[in-house]
Amino acid sequence: MSQSSLRNAPAPRMASRNAYANALVIDDDPLAQIVVSEALIQHGVRNTEVADDGVQGLEKLANTRSEIDLVAVDLQMPKMTGVDVVRELARVGYKGAVIIISSEDASLLRSVHNLAKLLQVNILGALQKPLNVEALSRLIDAPKCAPDRTLKRVLSRSEVVDAFMSEKLVPFYQPKIDLATGKVAGFEILARHVAHGAEAPAPVQYLEAIEKFGLSVDFVSVMIERAGRDTLAWRDTLENFKLCFNLTPLAVQDSGLPDGLLKTVQRAGLDPKSITFEITENH
Repeated sequence: MSQSSLRNAPAPRMASRNAYANALVIDDDPLAQIVVSEALIQHGVRNTEVADDGVQGLEKLANTRSEIDLVAVDLQMPKMTGVDVVRELARVGYKGAVIIISSEDASLLRSVHNLAKLLQVNILGALQKPLNVEALSRLIDAPKCAPDRTLKRVLSRSEVVDAFMSEKLVPFYQPKIDLATGKVAGFEILARHVAHGAEAPAPVQYLEAIEKFGLSVDFVSVMIERAGRDTLAWRDTLENFKLCFNLTPLAVQDSGLPDGLLKTVQRAGLDPKSITFEITENH
């Protein structure tokens, strides 16, 4: 069966109500292209396109007239691997679904699957070759996750700046205990939102806005200055304790960050050797 006839074949009468309309199969094996395309069509996909490698696949994805809502990709291909394709899909914000179909070891497939989830790619699953058609059917027939239509109020830049300048966002101190001695060895600094005497939840909405507006360095500088002030009275009681602050990857990309942080730490009266920075877990 030719690829042209595969792409134009009518969908079966009993197509899944959750079927995807247009699929792209990225695989350098012509036989695999045919098998996967045929399997997708038999399960309700109306149209399939094929690409011999990742570069060609991404070009088709960008230039096709019909929106491709499902990508099936192999891992080992010339020019661009399937892992690189997944990373690029994440970079461009591809909103369709992705299935990995490869002859690679199951442990590698799981790793790439987990990577895709971390990159917030809509990964349906990873299947080994030879293709198990029933397993593919379960993936594409699974109900699509309904998009979260809850509208969150977007904080303005001025609201964010006001929050940490007026001390609505303050440092909380999570102790770190030396298990050998049982003594407090230091503290991890956690930002908390304090308002009107209420409990102090993690200020997720503010932290997202801080990153969005490029205020990460300003915010951590404020936390360092306040930590210097707050811990001043502890220094006679606690010896050589360390403070740990969180930094976002966007902040780390600032070439002037080390010098700026050093000046901030010294201005706060803290010993630079007592300071640790950690990259936030969500990145």
